Amino acid sequence: MPKGLSSYTHMGERDLHNALSRRHDSPETIELIKTQVREMRKNLKVKRAHKRQLDHTWGEFVAPLIHERKVVRSMLGYKSAKSGDARTLALQAYIQVLDTLRSRLELLKREKSQTPMQLYPERTHWCDYVPSHIRERVVTLFDAIPPVVRAKRKRPFVRTVPAILHGRQKDRLLRRTTKDLGRAQSEGDEALTKQISQALDTIKRLPQGEPVPATWHGL
Repeated sequence: MPKGLSSYTHMGERDLHNALSRRHDSPETIELIKTQVREMRKNLKVKRAHKRQLDHTWGEFVAPLIHERKVVRSMLGYKSAKSGDARTLALQAYIQVLDTLRSRLELLKREKSQTPMQLYPERTHWCDYVPSHIRERVVTLFDAIPPVVRAKRKRPFVRTVPAILHGRQKDRLLRRTTKDLGRAQSEGDEALTKQISQALDTIKRLPQGEPVPATWHGL
């Protein structure tokens, strides 16, 4: 039996048959290899789909973290940022935490090959991955920044997501939940219908920038 079946997976059925026939294999062997190649194609398709979904889900989960990092970097780039002052020290400590967390989340994605929800269902925002003692240390540094008249005070570890991402996730969750409601109603499940209806109301009332859960369950 020929080695390296993966080289056949990109071929169509006709090209595959011709390539195998040129090897003077028996009809039985040719059909066996075809079956194996089809199975390999199927597995590759599933793996690619899984990777696309994984990349998409992790991308949305990390997007608020990346957005926060951009905000902090821009604040450090202001002319008012002075080396060694309380504000700069706080921002530098904060961005160090953000950079470390981003690397950690990327490592989790590669090593575990699971979505954030599959890994830790209770962690719905990137802030949930930061240990409390680290959050407290950074918050203390921000609290030490002298107040400036009429200047908005930056707070670290705020559980928000960018408005565009929030709207996209909210619309998607509403569509999925509405479909689940239709199924529950068609099956005559009154208890489930009531539960999903309440979840729909909660989703519609989610404030702008609020993290959006992956499913309606638990709302």
